[in-house]
Amino acid sequence: MQRRNFVKRSAQGVMILGSRNFSMPVEEMWTPKKTDTHVHLFNLNRFEYSWLKNVPKIDRSFTLEDFSEATHACNVRNILFMESGADQKYALQEALWVTELARNDKRIKGLIAKMDLSEKLWKLSEFQELKKIAILKGGRGTFLLDRPDFVDNLKYLGDQRLTFDILLPADQLEKAAGICHQSPGTTFILDHVGHPDYQSGGEENWKKGIDALSQLSNVYCKVSGMISRIGVQWTLEQLRPVFNYVFMKFGPDRLLYGGDWPVVLLADSYQSWSNAFNLLISGYSRSVQNKMAHKNADRIYDL
Repeated sequence: MQRRNFVKRSAQGVMILGSRNFSMPVEEMWTPKKTDTHVHLFNLNRFEYSWLKNVPKIDRSFTLEDFSEATHACNVRNILFMESGADQKYALQEALWVTELARNDKRIKGLIAKMDLSEKLWKLSEFQELKKIAILKGGRGTFLLDRPDFVDNLKYLGDQRLTFDILLPADQLEKAAGICHQSPGTTFILDHVGHPDYQSGGEENWKKGIDALSQLSNVYCKVSGMISRIGVQWTLEQLRPVFNYVFMKFGPDRLLYGGDWPVVLLADSYQSWSNAFNLLISGYSRSVQNKMAHKNADRIYDL
């Protein structure tokens, strides 16, 4: 079977994703409406992305048309653009470009902009320009674990009703929880379930970090980037213990869906990941599934 033939009906009537037989009857597969909180778009004609030179498979422009083609069967209704790693000098330009796209594509409900929190935000003219963007929902940038003034910036984001995404390796999550604790008025989103080691089902450092972060009511967890981290040999069995752990710790009201487009292509198709997510949440009521698939995100980001 070709890997791109990721969904087919077999003779036994089971769902097949890639080369993986997940033993889910096709007729029982329900696809909830999704708000994708983690969509990257690359425009190499306008911006530079230094990091893409290390990942040649996706080192090209990715447009909304590419996203639409990849997600046509995934029931994605709303999109949050996630800053896509354009070099810092393009941060404001990237956000303004996405604003242009949103005028013509009503799926784009918000954007998470790249932010440099090493200086006082309220003194930066670039941040004042960012704040004028109506669909701005939050920021992401280097999480400065050892900078006291970083906390002041995080508090300021909360005062502006803006969120901040946490993108850190697993062994730094517990320390990050201490910083989040100092900013109770700011909403934090943990990206990619905190980058666990999937071979072990989540190492102890990761579990300690998840334990600490989940105790804070202002921290949410994004179910994203899972198969991207594992690679082409991913299996549902590797995902389940990690998903089950974050579900147990954060509960159904603090989990969000993220597609990680187009980074997901390093492992498989978008639809394969979307179907895997559907299977991970399929044991819960449709009410609970809807929370994780779109309602939590719609509430947190006021969509």
